[in-house]
Amino acid sequence: MNFTDYLFLFLKDMKWGYPTYPHSLYWEAVKAEIEKKNKSRKEKQKYYATINRLIKYNFLIRKNKSGREILIFTPKGLIRLQRLNWKNKKKIKLKKRESCLVIFDIPEKMSRVRDLFRRCLYELGFIMFQKSVFISKHDVFNEVKELIQNCGLEEYVKVLITRDV
Repeated sequence: MNFTDYLFLFLKDMKWGYPTYPHSLYWEAVKAEIEKKNKSRKEKQKYYATINRLIKYNFLIRKNKSGREILIFTPKGLIRLQRLNWKNKKKIKLKKRESCLVIFDIPEKMSRVRDLFRRCLYELGFIMFQKSVFISKHDVFNEVKELIQNCGLEEYVKVLITRDV
């Protein structure tokens, strides 16, 4: 796992007002480790370079709240975080003769979001039934619902658990 993925998962696990995180909390958590390794300067540079790269590519937003700098996940960042969690999660099969069906009609003006949504469905183990209909034998209903919310596609997508006849 690379440093960026590690940092994303670290930020997710913190209990300090999800999804916002001040920089100081990270350094308090790893202070002992940094002192052991005696690489604090390089580690700190790596941390801030990674944070700045995540901000540059629109995964995080830096805001000032009550005189403290905080980081907030953007929808794009939440989707990346969700995709990281999928890699570590074991897929559970649905009951015999059941399937998870996703039907969507996302407008052309949202084509980038639509393409990202399709890629995420493939990562979750879906297969394309038609261009805008995907089907899976895995129990990923909750993951798809969370993905739909993170992408802002509630009015364009339907998710069903179906039974074969």
